[in-house]
Amino acid sequence: MAPSVPPSSRPSSIPSFSPSSDPSAVPTATPTEPPTMPPTQQPTYPPINSKSDLEAAITTWSSTGSSIYGPIGNWNVSQVNNFYGLFLGNSAFNDDISGWQTSQVTDMSYMFYGARGFNQDLATWDVSRVTTMLGMFHDARAFNQDLATWDVSSVTSTYSMFAYTQAFKQDLATWDVSRVLDMSFMFHNAPGFNQDLATWDVSRVTNMGQMFYNAQAFDKDLSNWDVSRVTTMIEMFFGAQAFNQDLSNWDVSGVFWFRQMFNGASAYNTNLCAWSDKIQTHDMGSMFSGTGCPEQASPSFIAPNLVSPLCNVCSISCCPDHHTNRTTYDVSNRTSNGSTNGTTNDASNRTADKPTDGTAYDASNPTAYVPSNQ
Repeated sequence: MAPSVPPSSRPSSIPSFSPSSDPSAVPTATPTEPPTMPPTQQPTYPPINSKSDLEAAITTWSSTGSSIYGPIGNWNVSQVNNFYGLFLGNSAFNDDISGWQTSQVTDMSYMFYGARGFNQDLATWDVSRVTTMLGMFHDARAFNQDLATWDVSSVTSTYSMFAYTQAFKQDLATWDVSRVLDMSFMFHNAPGFNQDLATWDVSRVTNMGQMFYNAQAFDKDLSNWDVSRVTTMIEMFFGAQAFNQDLSNWDVSGVFWFRQMFNGASAYNTNLCAWSDKIQTHDMGSMFSGTGCPEQASPSFIAPNLVSPLCNVCSISCCPDHHTNRTTYDVSNRTSNGSTNGTTNDASNRTADKPTDGTAYDASNPTAYVPSNQ
């Protein structure tokens, strides 16, 4: 049996663990707060000062997704005044550039030509200084954004602007187009477009050739348009299968070319004999072929100042305001698509797929044509 340890031999240094009733023994210090970190400073990017720098930046961004100018939506492009062809043929581009500063831009022609995937909001862009939008959305097949608030009052050309835009069907009724001279091909092969354009001031327009060519849904009232300066209506409603509006009060006395104007507009059957004493040209071949007109034969002069048929058989009795003292119009020195001095009319000789510089364009491959940068 082991001997017991006497109490006096226990260690005297063992502390007592009995709870203390002394409040002063409770620690009063608060935990130390972690140091405050300074806010992260946003990187500063340089502005883009020239069109060539902007084009180079777009090329880099499209291939790498990065740029020394930061994210593309935040680029400072306020010093660039020419957007000609920026995304031309860039079929994959679909980034948000709604924040770009565009107030100094004067040229947006061919900007999204062939950008088939692009469909971003541009409603807040200031386009008030832009003078040309020709081909701007040509073959931008996905594009269908609201542009109603754009100030286009400085624009002089909308040639081919929405051609081949398969999806576009937005309201443009409030646009001020009073300075536009060339609307040819504007809605060429835009099958979904059917918006009200009745109040457009087209009094300065000289070319409406192929304006609604194959715009298969379009059937809106244009009866109040002032077309007195228009010289070209070649194939204006060619293949516009739904169109059947009364245009009999149009002043077409300045039009030189009516060829195939309604050809293939299968619903069209409106009597246009009111034009009979206004027409001064022999270029009316196949004007009503493939329409719903009772008389589809090509119009011809049945008297010095009287044309028939114009969708219906016309006679002197149809036209009480016939100008009996009018001189016969001389077309002997006119080229088929030109002016009296033999020079080519500014856009009358274009095909549906030939941009304004006259370079050949392959309709089977709408992005094949690449206009030269300006």
